[in-house]
Parts: sequence; C-alpha cells; structure tokens
Amino acid sequence: MKLLPNALSFLAPLFCISCIHVREKQETYALPPDFQTPIVRGSAIGGRMDPQEGRNAVTFSAMVYGFAAGTRMGPYEFQLHATGHEGVHREIHIHRVRYEIDDGKVWQEPGLDLALVKPFAPTYRKGLVQAFWKSGGVLPFDFENVERVTVEIDLSVIDQVGSERRTLRLPFQRSTVRNTHFVMAGLEIYQRVKNRKVPFEQLDAGANTKTWQPPAGF
Repeated sequence: MKLLPNALSFLAPLFCISCIHVREKQETYALPPDFQTPIVRGSAIGGRMDPQEGRNAVTFSAMVYGFAAGTRMGPYEFQLHATGHEGVHREIHIHRVRYEIDDGKVWQEPGLDLALVKPFAPTYRKGLVQAFWKSGGVLPFDFENVERVTVEIDLSVIDQVGSERRTLRLPFQRSTVRNTHFVMAGLEIYQRVKNRKVPFEQLDAGANTKTWQPPAGF
C-alpha cells in the first residue's frame, strides 16, 4: 500500500471523524441583489454586517457525524474587504467610515483622523489578494426597529503604479440569510496548513468564502 506523505498521514485519522452538518440562520443586513459591486482601481470593494450573538445547538452520533444549528443576530460589527490581483494591488487607505440608519441617526467610526492602512494579503483563490478591516467594536445602534443601514466609506486603493480615492455607499437592508454546509475537521486543518499565509481574521470574509463571485468588470 502506498504511504501518504508525513503531513497527510498525520491528518488521515481526522478525515474519518468529526464530520459536522451545519445549518445557520443569520438575522442580519445584506446588500440588495441588484447592487453593483464597486470597482476602485481594479479592486472589488465589498462589505458585511456581521452578527455577534446567537443561539446554537450541536448533536453528535457516535462522535463521527454531527449536526449543528444556530441563529446569529445583532449587535453587529461591520467588515470591509477589497479583493485585488496578486502582484498588482498593494494596500488600501481608509480615510473615513460613516454609518446612517433609516431614522436619520448617524455615527462615524472613531480613530480614522489619519488614514488607516491595510495591506493586501493572500486568499484561498489563486491569483487573488485581499485587504480587510472591521469596525473597532459593535455599532452603537438599537437595531430592534432598524430596516436599513447605509455605510459610507472614503478610501484609496493603491497598486504598483498609482492610487485612486473614492467615496462609496453600501446600502444594507434587513435580511434573513440561511446557510447549510458540511465541515470536515481534517479537511479544515489541511486547508489551514496548505494556505497558512491567509490571515486568520480573513478566513470567512470576501473572496475566502465559498459563495463569493467576482463581479462584472473585475
């Protein structure tokens, strides 16, 4: 029998156990289906309202197969991601981030008096890199009756030959998102070893998600 390489032989037992079927519901805010992803100097700019609390339940059958279900809800952090091309894009500068809700209240992200610099880092996708930033904490709104959150972002994208600065508006609307997927512990560990240059905080953001699709013109 042909032996697996050392790294894979170490992980092999894990591929046979801890398969988890995950079903998650998010009470969150999403961009409209017809929203056109902004492209700034060849980089696709996206964002996410990330719920920070929830209820979860996990069950196992003979410690081999598991089922997990949960609901994630507010309060919310905002995540910004800019997806670019390897060898082309260098960094983004975030000059201002401003949040508006539908009752007219406005809040501006503190600490951005001087431009915040975030470099592009490797992703799971060949040839693509990504810069990532998240809000300094949960957004200080009572989301009980908030239907819309518009995030206004003043940023610059820097590549190998120059830069472009623009102000963008991301119009999030209240939404329920349901996701169903399988998680294999051994495969997840192998992917982390194989792609160890991908920053940990970006593992489930932008181009590092299975559902991400490059926008038109990217």
